[in-house]
Parts: sequence; structure tokens; C-alpha cells
Amino acid sequence: MEQHNINQQDAARRPDYSGVPGTGFESEVQRRQRRLRTRPAESWPRRVVRSAWAMLGSDDYPEQLAGAAAAAQEPITTGRRILVTGSRGGGGKSTTAALVARTFATVRQESVAGLDLDPGLGTLALRAGSDNAPSLEDFTGRLRNAESLDQAVLASLLGDAGGGLYVSGSRGNRPNTSGPALSNVLTSVSRYFPVTIFDGPTGIRTEESSWALARAHAVVFVAPATVAGMEDLRWYAGMWRSNPELAATPLLPVLTGVDAGGPFDPAAEAETFRRQGLDAMHLLYDRHLSAGLQIDLPLLRPDTRLHTTRIASRALQLANGSN
Repeated sequence: MEQHNINQQDAARRPDYSGVPGTGFESEVQRRQRRLRTRPAESWPRRVVRSAWAMLGSDDYPEQLAGAAAAAQEPITTGRRILVTGSRGGGGKSTTAALVARTFATVRQESVAGLDLDPGLGTLALRAGSDNAPSLEDFTGRLRNAESLDQAVLASLLGDAGGGLYVSGSRGNRPNTSGPALSNVLTSVSRYFPVTIFDGPTGIRTEESSWALARAHAVVFVAPATVAGMEDLRWYAGMWRSNPELAATPLLPVLTGVDAGGPFDPAAEAETFRRQGLDAMHLLYDRHLSAGLQIDLPLLRPDTRLHTTRIASRALQLANGSN
């Protein structure tokens, strides 16, 4: 009897992971996720001060953001494909892919596609905010069965993340799409979407990475601003320069802040890389992004949104062959 009571007490304390269907009530986990998803990067006093400063006409942030978005809005004659990859899990690769894809969908008039190539439990759809995104395998099957193709049909086969962004979802550790099928997906998507973002696997030695590298117009390489992450970036940048096949595809390194109290400043470290001849960019730690849930651009730190827009613009410039 005593053990039974203990079990009942434990059950009462245990989080409820399921809402009550048809009632509109949230579970504890759903409530927590909603709060984290809508948590802004800045505290409310900071936001109040910034809003007051903007009302006084002393804030040039809107002009900076518009200027940063200019290159991301350039006309595109044929579909551009941008691969986002990195050397370490947890370094911000999928977050950066979702940020860049969302930015393109926001600043451009046309719809944007994002494909999760990670052979594991990818999070592109989660970060983009799509609850119904098919895996790459399911999307491939839907393509095969489609009677006709245009952008509207392709969009309906992908997950709708809102705002003109359409994505594929987690492959669930059961990838079975081979090179020829991937090529068919690429041809179809790139024909109808001016910009396609690939959220690639970690590293460049998987089949998906090799396939994406061979077809990408530019590569965004994400590394955390840690000792190991920056050593990875130096090694990959050196390999990129020395390998003719890789060097043919422009490389854009991005250093990310993954820890609010980390010992390295991504902005300062990116500047060091630039002095060494590597065109590196950066993203600072952002409380909204750290939740690991759906990204809402207005809830980002202003400098996070500004630098994300600059990264998207630079990546498209490189994909278009501009220096």
C-alpha cells in the first residue's frame, strides 16, 4: 500500500506530456514550449528603452536592416542552392539554416524551400515552425506520384512553415533516399523555387553531403565560437582552399555564440579570421534561439536579425557569383 501511494505521488509530480484532445487545454510541456517559443531575446525594460529611442528618431536600425536585406532581394534567373553545414552537432547549423531560410522568405517576394538532408533526427522543420513537414523520403514519394508539377503543387507536398517558407522534416534515422532520387528532388525543387536551403549533415563525408556539395552554389559553414569549433573552421578552410573541387564552391564561415557566458566573442573572433584572409561572419548568443523551438524573427535580438540578414545576403551574393 505504501509503495502504491508513492507511485501515485510520483505520477502526480510527473509532467503531463499530452493535452486533452478536443478541450483546448494544454499539457505542461505544451505550455512550457509555448512560453519558450514566444520568449523574446531581450528583457522588457530593454525593449521599452529601445522603442522609446526609436520614437525619438535616434535609432538607425531600420535603415541598417533594409540595407542588409538589399542583396538578399536581388533578382534570380535560375534557382540558387545554398548548403548550410558544420563540423559539430550543437554548433547552430540547423538554427542558422532555419534563420537564413526564414530571412529569404521574409525579404523576397517569392516562396523559399528548405530541405533537411540530415540522415538523423534533423530539426529544420521544428525551427522553421512546420508541424506537418514530410521527411525527405516521404517528399520523394509524393513527387513520384504527382501528376503534374508547379510551385503550388511542390509547396503542397512540403510542410508549410508560413510566410512563403516550405520545408521537409526529420528523416527519423531511417534515410533511404539515394543519389538519383535526391537529384530528382533537387531538379524539381530548384526549378520552381528561386532559393533552396539545404540543412546538411554534420561534416562533409556523408552521401548527402557529397551530393549537396556537388550541386550547391554556395556553402555556409557554421562553427561554434569555442576552441574546438574554431580549430575545425581553420582546418576546413585550409582543406577548402587546397582542394580544387571544393574551392570551386564559395565558402562562407559563420561563428556562432552558443553560450551566454562563453569565453569567446564570436564578433571578435570573426574579425580575427577576416584579418587572416577568411571572410567570416558571426551570430551572437540569442536567448530566443536558445529555446530550440520555432524561430520568430521579430523576437530576436536586433543585432541577431541584422547579422542573419547580412549572412543571407552574402550567401546569395556568393551563390550568384558576386564577390
